[in-house]
Amino acid sequence: MVVGFKIEPKQTLIILDEIQECKEALNSLKYFEESDSAYHIVGAGSLLGVTLGNQASFPVGKEDFLEMYPLTFLEFLEEKDVEMERYIYSISELSPIPDFFFNRILENFRLYSLSGGMPEPAREMAETGDLKRVEELLANINLSYQLDFSKHVAAKDIQKISYIWDSIPSQLGKENKKFLFQVVKPGARAREFEDALVWLIQAGLVYKVSE
Repeated sequence: MVVGFKIEPKQTLIILDEIQECKEALNSLKYFEESDSAYHIVGAGSLLGVTLGNQASFPVGKEDFLEMYPLTFLEFLEEKDVEMERYIYSISELSPIPDFFFNRILENFRLYSLSGGMPEPAREMAETGDLKRVEELLANINLSYQLDFSKHVAAKDIQKISYIWDSIPSQLGKENKKFLFQVVKPGARAREFEDALVWLIQAGLVYKVSE
């Protein structure tokens, strides 16, 4: 919380971070909208979709939603290689890309993929190219996600979600990129782990892609 800062009506943007941790804060959005529109409120939070699904009460119709996603490749290029970003935007028709540009774009895409598109690792990759530091940042993010699981699910489900979470990268790294429940754990069946996978999808941490 910021103290000693004067809140100016219609001038100050009030951000309620990790709003999912406080049901009263979520419900207060209704009163801000109805009683005094002079204050601009933003509620930000991780796993917010899961939390809202478990809310007994929520100020429906009193808010606008904005989902945040990892950086796109073009956003990465904006920081890493502006010349290539401009070149891609200049392409107006489907035609072979000259090798010089193709190889440069491909190398940038490789670096972008290694950063996972996550803002801080992507910035580190663009500014320094320090792979070790990028790996450290990604490991910290991964650990933060796993620690967050315990805040939102029953103790009996944490291990199943962790099994799924740990299995996804190795499964998608194979030639056959189809996700198989039996690979998650020897003898595992879909009915045992399906709820855990659905939870990760609802949390916005996993995306289901159908061919």
